[in-house]
Amino acid sequence: MCEKPLCTSLAELDHILTVQQQTGTYCSSVFQWRFGSGSQHLKHLIQTQAFGRPLVGICQTTWFRNHAYYQVPWRGKWSTEGGGPTMGHGIHAMDLFLWLLGDWEEVSAMTGTLDREIEVEDVSLAIVRFNNRALGSIVNSVLSPREETYLRFDFQKASVELTALYSYTNKHWRISQPPSTQDTSVVARWQEFSHDRPASHTTQLAQLLDSMDQRARPLASTRDVRPTFEFITGIYKSAVTGRTVQRGSIGEGDPFYYHIAGQRSQGSTGSRTVSSKGPAGMKTTLIHTLHDAIELRYENQPFCTYVYEPKTPAIESPKPYFHPLRTLAGNEVSLFRPHDHLWHIGLSLSIANLSGENFWGGPTYIRESGYVQLDNNGRIQHTGWQEISCDDEVHCVERLKWITHTGATWIDEERHIAVSEINPEGGYWCLDLSFRLVNVSQQLLAFGSPTTEGRPNAGYGSLFWRGPRSFLHGRILGADGLEGPDSMGKQSPWLAFTGSHDGNGAQSTVLFIDQQGIRVIRTSGLYATTLMLASVAHLCLMSPILCNRMKR
Repeated sequence: MCEKPLCTSLAELDHILTVQQQTGTYCSSVFQWRFGSGSQHLKHLIQTQAFGRPLVGICQTTWFRNHAYYQVPWRGKWSTEGGGPTMGHGIHAMDLFLWLLGDWEEVSAMTGTLDREIEVEDVSLAIVRFNNRALGSIVNSVLSPREETYLRFDFQKASVELTALYSYTNKHWRISQPPSTQDTSVVARWQEFSHDRPASHTTQLAQLLDSMDQRARPLASTRDVRPTFEFITGIYKSAVTGRTVQRGSIGEGDPFYYHIAGQRSQGSTGSRTVSSKGPAGMKTTLIHTLHDAIELRYENQPFCTYVYEPKTPAIESPKPYFHPLRTLAGNEVSLFRPHDHLWHIGLSLSIANLSGENFWGGPTYIRESGYVQLDNNGRIQHTGWQEISCDDEVHCVERLKWITHTGATWIDEERHIAVSEINPEGGYWCLDLSFRLVNVSQQLLAFGSPTTEGRPNAGYGSLFWRGPRSFLHGRILGADGLEGPDSMGKQSPWLAFTGSHDGNGAQSTVLFIDQQGIRVIRTSGLYATTLMLASVAHLCLMSPILCNRMKR
């Protein structure tokens, strides 16, 4: 018998099942809530339809774990805990919930890390549909000062509730009937308890020993708990992808089959690869770290990281960003939080002045006052993934909200990120970007910049790239002979920037293509290298020349 989690992937669980079948032995997982006399009594009543069909279920594990709790090194980490309250705390109540209501059909979920400084989630919510058409809602939390474990089952003839914390006995259950109906037979059936056994490790261990004496498969063996483990995996997958997960859909080839959080690495059984357009056998791997970032690697060398849940301070207007960006030769062409402008973060989408709200970061330029640090720094917040795929190409669809410093949502955004081509012979890779912004503020929103407030040659906003400091005084080329400092403020359908790298003396070129044209270009001064585009749909990176191709 093994404490939960028995393992951290369906692949591992299926391997255990295979070994059991080959050896005739059993592995049992600690799910002691199944073994209380109250739950076993209710299971029998459900099977005999004493209360009619189950219709609605509620399962809430709302506990409290303070910041000090997570100071223990192994807590709050994917590698050691395998998850947050979904995996480590609420799994017992959810297992009982599923065991009583039967086979689940599909699940939709959200997770968040709202207050604790940990890798894993500190809260999750899920909606589940069962094969018997019943619907259920689930909440798992370690942020709830009033702690409680609560399960409710609404049948056609009665509601049955369990209110407890870490364990229960018969007294923790209660039954209710519709106000207009008092069927004494329903109450009588409920009161037919033959025992009062607590839901405890001791109770489960006693049953395990009995099954060993009888040479029988114990309750909560690997085969019994697989639906629960698949359900937990479904919660994490739904939260990451933003899609409803069907039971039976997570199998070989799915990254969530090999790790409950969908984390993948080159060479692991969970890797999914994209064939490049270079020599045969060269592969690209996507590695997703839940609630953090997506990293892309070519031949096991990272070339692009997209951080979608940044840890930057509020004064820097937190927003998703690409950093580091590298050529296929490994030369880094982005800079993160330079000391003089901490809010410059690789490649990102941001607006300096949106109806007075600062989504750029740092101070706001005020006419006749200059730069002033105001209480107006908003944030662009990731809310979910609609798609993360790594097949013929990498393709990700992200949902975001532009939230003001007061907490109001002004813009809903859909962002598409794709790697459509990797060419080692030509030395480039292509990153497609597109952004769809929808005003949900119920007011007109004005896009501004320091220039609209009176500062010359500072009309920056939209897509922003901060290059490395070694790119100072690099070479600029644009369409129709546009070159050098004369490019400032000029329109151009494309623009190339060539800079040199410290250390190896190599050069890389960043080529932006956009139908709306470049707005601001600087090659010297405080900003090192900054390129702004009005709108973007395609990005292509080359090595040793880095080429950003952007088209509408």
